[in-house]
Amino acid sequence: MCLDINTLVIARRETTKQSHSEGTRLERLPRRYDGVAAKQGGYLMPMAIFILLVMGGMALTISRYTSQASAATIQEVMNVQAFYAAESGAQYAMNQLFYDEAQTMTQALALSNCSSLSNPDTFSGTGLHDCTASVSCSSSLVSGVRYFTINSVGQCGAGTPFSASRSLEVASYVE
Repeated sequence: MCLDINTLVIARRETTKQSHSEGTRLERLPRRYDGVAAKQGGYLMPMAIFILLVMGGMALTISRYTSQASAATIQEVMNVQAFYAAESGAQYAMNQLFYDEAQTMTQALALSNCSSLSNPDTFSGTGLHDCTASVSCSSSLVSGVRYFTINSVGQCGAGTPFSASRSLEVASYVE
């Protein structure tokens, strides 16, 4: 006769309930789920593997989304910094073009300043420390009025995976 451990445990409980004079009875008590458990042998293993695969796929998707969102945020910050570098370069050029403490501003003086316009020094502030600005000036004469156009290109993060460049054009005139 073949007995499993559940039968022995049940038989031992039976013997403690009976008196010693009756002896031990080794009979298997009917179990309600024996037939169902036998039919479902190994049913949970494929379900567990499926759940692990689904969870792994979700983790991979979330990881990729997070890294893409992080890269997009870094790129957006670089774009804003490049815009501000271009704007700072344009303001610097307008200051060089039209501001001279020693002389009154004239068309001839502004034209001379436009031809000798230089690029600003590198930015030393914390917001634009990895940025540069390149400025250029051109002029045109329309109906006796001298128009000046300043082009400023701000670049940030050159040589890094995240770099940005923004252009800005400012026009002004001297009568």
